[in-house]
Amino acid sequence: MKFEEGMRVEVSSDERGYEGAYYAAEVVEYLGSDRYLVEYLTLRTSDYKQALREEAESRHIRPCPATKLRLNRYRQFEVVDCWYNEGWWSGEVSKVLGGHNYEIHFPSTLEMLEFTHGDLRPHEEWIDGQWVKTSTCKEQTGASNSMLLENTEKLLSDTSGKRLEFKFHEGMNVEIKHEIPGYHGCFFRATIIGSLPNEYYAVQYLNWRTADGKDFLKQEIHASCIRPYPPIVSKDAYYLHDLVDAWHCDQWQRGWVTRVFGDSKYEVYFNDSKETFILSHCDMRPHDEWQDGTWVVSSIRHSVR
Repeated sequence: MKFEEGMRVEVSSDERGYEGAYYAAEVVEYLGSDRYLVEYLTLRTSDYKQALREEAESRHIRPCPATKLRLNRYRQFEVVDCWYNEGWWSGEVSKVLGGHNYEIHFPSTLEMLEFTHGDLRPHEEWIDGQWVKTSTCKEQTGASNSMLLENTEKLLSDTSGKRLEFKFHEGMNVEIKHEIPGYHGCFFRATIIGSLPNEYYAVQYLNWRTADGKDFLKQEIHASCIRPYPPIVSKDAYYLHDLVDAWHCDQWQRGWVTRVFGDSKYEVYFNDSKETFILSHCDMRPHDEWQDGTWVVSSIRHSVR
């Protein structure tokens, strides 16, 4: 592929410690013999007075990938690009954390760092003049969401179509509902650590700690207050009066979209606490209800009177 003068590109390097990193640049001119002079957009000269210019071989240059806003969460072991030290570095999600954060492992530097959702993008490879998506885990987004719900229905039914009772198991990630004042309509992330008599389970919270802050809180919770994680649904945009779940204060809270901004931000009103907050798109998800062992997709909008 021939890169034209003035074209925005990304440039990599074989230099030790920088393998897998790409930096945004602009093509200044073609030098011949598959070499280009590029000017970096984020890197400066040692005196910081001007943008850094370098010669780069065409094998180290690729077009900038199409800007993609990943709305659903990344999954463990998924390969991603991370914005780090003024460039895009390839890494692997080693752990999915609360609050839309991730622990990322970088094979090139053997580092383990934490990133927010907004600092990641899907990883793609430029191969034979086209973008090829590469991932170590399958994504369940867009059209596949209906397949996910269909498969869930099959798992919860026997061969005769009779409904089976949903069972939580040890090690399962779940969400816990509390009806105590101030937390009505909120769900906290937790893991099942044991099964108890009378439909009770021992759980350990992922974001809620003991009073001394040393350990994650453990509780015994009835099955009626436990639900599995809802299916991940990719949604391009939310609209005025949409009913949503919003990640706020380390918990999922139900709210209404009361204002839509143009930079993927929304004003959300929490009816239970009577509070309003401005939140990013990646901190929201469609509101679904767990009813009789299955997910019911909500299409409710708040009525305007």
